[in-house]
Amino acid sequence: MFRYIGITALVIIGLLFTVALLLPPEYKVEQSITIQASPAAIHRYVNDLKQWPKWTPWQELEPDSVIRYGDLTQGIGASQSWKGRGGSGHLHITASSPDNGIAYDIFFRDDTTPSISAVQYNVIDSNSTQVSWSFSGEVKMPIIGGIYAMLVSSMSKDMYQKGLEKLKAVVEQGK
Repeated sequence: MFRYIGITALVIIGLLFTVALLLPPEYKVEQSITIQASPAAIHRYVNDLKQWPKWTPWQELEPDSVIRYGDLTQGIGASQSWKGRGGSGHLHITASSPDNGIAYDIFFRDDTTPSISAVQYNVIDSNSTQVSWSFSGEVKMPIIGGIYAMLVSSMSKDMYQKGLEKLKAVVEQGK
C-alpha cells in the first residue's frame, strides 16, 4: 500500500516538474482604458515620474517604499529607483512622445535584463484617447521560471488596470 502511495507521489511530482519545464518563461500584461482627453493632457501625467504617485498603484500597495528620482524626471532619460518591503529596482524612460506615449525599461532587484513597459496613446476621436499600459519580460530562473512568469502575469493584470483607472480619474478631473 505504501509503495503505491510513494510511486503515485513520485509520478505526480514528475508530472509537475515536466509541466514547469514546458511553461514559457515570458510574461506579458497589457491593459487598456478610454480617457476623455487628448494625448497631450494624458502625457502630462505619464511623461513626468513625479506625477506617477498620483496614478500608479505601487505607492498605494507599499506606502513605506522610498522613491529616489534621477537628475531628469521627464522625458527620455528620466529615471527613478525604489526600495521597500517588496523589493527594490529602478526604471528609466527610453522613448517619449506627446502623441504616442512613453516606453521604459524596468529592472527589479539586481536584474541586468530589463522588463519592457510602455504607456501608449491611440486617439479615438477629438476628445477620447485609448491608453494601453503594457509590461513584458522573461524570468530567467531554471525550472520555476515558467511558473513565476505565469504568476507575474496574473498578479500584475489587476494592478495595471487599477493604475489606468486612477490615471483616467486624475486626467479627467484635471482638464
